[in-house]
Amino acid sequence: MANIDTKMKKIQQKLAQMQAELLALENQKKASQVSKDTPWVADIIDFIQTSLDENNQKSPAALMKVLVGEFGTGKITRGPREKSSKPVTPKYRDTAPGNESNVWSGRGLPPLWLKRYEAAGRSRDEFLIR
Repeated sequence: MANIDTKMKKIQQKLAQMQAELLALENQKKASQVSKDTPWVADIIDFIQTSLDENNQKSPAALMKVLVGEFGTGKITRGPREKSSKPVTPKYRDTAPGNESNVWSGRGLPPLWLKRYEAAGRSRDEFLIR
């Protein structure tokens, strides 16, 4: 009998703890709900209404102009981007007359002109710039 009473007390304590947690969660939910009666929301509504009345405007476009004028667009503007690296010097050059402008730095995929020479059996080392 004592064993059952002990278990009942533990269950009642656990129930009381869970009810307290439920009450705390319900209070958090009420606190997180926003309505027109929330003080900071009422301040924003008053600000918007005052701004519109001062400018004799009633349209949504006017409202947006007022808000953007007061708070900005929220976009971050950046200056021009600086280059993070210098151009890479070429390591390979086409040796055929008239094709000396075909160069490759050795980075990324090999160019088509070099692939054709390699397919014909020539070595990549032949095209190294020394």
